[in-house]
Amino acid sequence: MDNFGQRALGGLFHVLEQVPVRRVMMHDASVVLRVLGSHFRGVGLRPISDYTAALERGAEFAALVDSYGIPRVPPVVGSRPAPHIAVLGPTPDFYTRTMLGLAQPTALFVESLLRGEESLSEVLDEKDDLSPLNQASIVLAVIFGGRVFLFPGDANVAALSDVVLRYGSLLRELFWLQVPHHGSKRNLSSNLIRTLAPKIAVVSAGLGDRKHPSRAVLNAFEKVGTPVFATQGNILYYRSDGLLRPGFVPAIPINRPFTRYGAALLPPVPY
Repeated sequence: MDNFGQRALGGLFHVLEQVPVRRVMMHDASVVLRVLGSHFRGVGLRPISDYTAALERGAEFAALVDSYGIPRVPPVVGSRPAPHIAVLGPTPDFYTRTMLGLAQPTALFVESLLRGEESLSEVLDEKDDLSPLNQASIVLAVIFGGRVFLFPGDANVAALSDVVLRYGSLLRELFWLQVPHHGSKRNLSSNLIRTLAPKIAVVSAGLGDRKHPSRAVLNAFEKVGTPVFATQGNILYYRSDGLLRPGFVPAIPINRPFTRYGAALLPPVPY
């Protein structure tokens, strides 16, 4: 589970009740709530309701996991929860600083996150996504068949830059990137896209979503020669052998007018 937001967490209650689960990887929301609560009381402030509601929802999910007797595993950077899966972020220090940012005045929080970070440039010119819940997303790499697939959840520029700094050699020949936060331009910089330069980029975005993926993000990927595929009401799948499943057709990149081997989707869902 990459964060405690409603969109990230909502459906997992149903999954947990319907699908056999051997273990759940997640941050401990109850610990974060206690730390933030004591910090806010110490400085005479009240927690931000949206964030505390999300954290409380996360604690509720954790309690349900415990009630089923399913082990909860913290996302330890460098660990391998499965043979082909590696946890790349966030580090405990980054996570703690990010979540404690909820208790800082906004101006100080923005300054602390952007200090030392390069400004967004060229096509991507909006500010970084400063939501602590998004910044604290678990970043996973799947290494399979000699290829690296990166799944950063809703991680932002600061979080991804931290991952690239520590795992640059692993990501040097990145094959697949799940574009963070539905392709929002607040979660990637031009420099990050040039550094990662994946062979394939995939966006999870809703049907008819006019905001995601951002045109600026699509243009930035186009500049490095990366085709971008988006769900947008369809199901995407990747087959390493290049074979299509019955009823599937080759996917068409949404940032360029030609197909790319290896990815396919269901026929478009009518409006």
